[in-house]
This record gives sequence, C-alpha cells and structure tokens, in this order.
Amino acid sequence: MVFWTVLLDAFLAILLAVTIGYAVVLNRRLAAIRGGSELDRHATGFHDAVTRAEDSVARLKAKADDLQQRLDKADALREDLALLVERGERVADGLEATVRLARNQQDAARTTASPSERNSRPVADKPAPSARGPVNGKNAGRAASIDGKGRNGTAAAGTATRGTAPERPLPRSQAERELLAALAARK
Repeated sequence: MVFWTVLLDAFLAILLAVTIGYAVVLNRRLAAIRGGSELDRHATGFHDAVTRAEDSVARLKAKADDLQQRLDKADALREDLALLVERGERVADGLEATVRLARNQQDAARTTASPSERNSRPVADKPAPSARGPVNGKNAGRAASIDGKGRNGTAAAGTATRGTAPERPLPRSQAERELLAALAARK
C-alpha cells in the first residue's frame, strides 16, 4: 500500500511541474500583451472593422431607401401606363366601330341609290382607297376623321354626293369626345 501512495505522489508532482511550466509560459504571453503593442494593435484592428461595418450598413440602408423610392415611382408609372393603354384601346375600339358604321351606312346608301344615280356619279365621289382599308399607322394620316372632314378641313371623299345635302355627322361617343379633348389640350 505504501508503494501505491508513493506512485500517486510522484504522479501528482509531475502534473504540478507541468502546470507550473504552463503558468510561466502563459504569464510571459500575458506580459507581452499587457505591454501594449499587441493588444493595442488588435483593439485598433477590431475598432476599424466595426467602423467599416457600420458605414457599410448605413450605405446599404441608403441604397435600399433609394431603390424603394425608385420602385414606388416605377410602380406608379406602370399603373399610369396601364391606364393610358386601356383608354387608348377603348378609343381605338370606338373609332373602329364608328368607321365601320360609317362604311356600312355608305354602302347601304350606295346600294339603295338607283342605277342611273350610281352611273351618273363622278369618279371623285367614290371613297378613297385609304378610307376603305383599315385605319392603321400607314394610312391614318390620310383617312378622314369621324365628322367627315379631312386634316385640311375639306370634305372627305365619299361623304356627300353632288347636288345632295351632306350627311348629318354621326353622334360622338365617349371615346371620341375624350380623344378630341386630348387633341385640343395638346394644341
């Protein structure tokens, strides 16, 4: 039993010597850090990193606010454009319906006229090719407007025959009134 006690005491003495050696090394390192140079360098580096991070966060917040304002403005513009496109489609549909109605009335008037009247009509009274085709970007400037007047204010071809009273202008739809108001405001 004495043998085990001596062995245990020797083992504890070895562990104590290792601990003392480690404490000496640790004390030297702490003394070097306390000396100021290394600790100050680490503290300065940490402070600089924190400052850069704060500046970056502030810039990111400013950019995010700017982007949000741009998105809000773009969304408002998108809504305005959608409204304008919708109104334009309504105006175009109204114009197309009015042109179709005027053509149908012209064709009906032409078919109800007697053969002698049809033969006696001069060639100039026939509708111009641009007024017969669909109104699109190519011939829209040449096509007669809804009230029977061309762009220069003269009567459009085919709106009245010689010796007869000119046809009464068609009633204006809401889309036509909006278009005319927009054109008048543009001038």
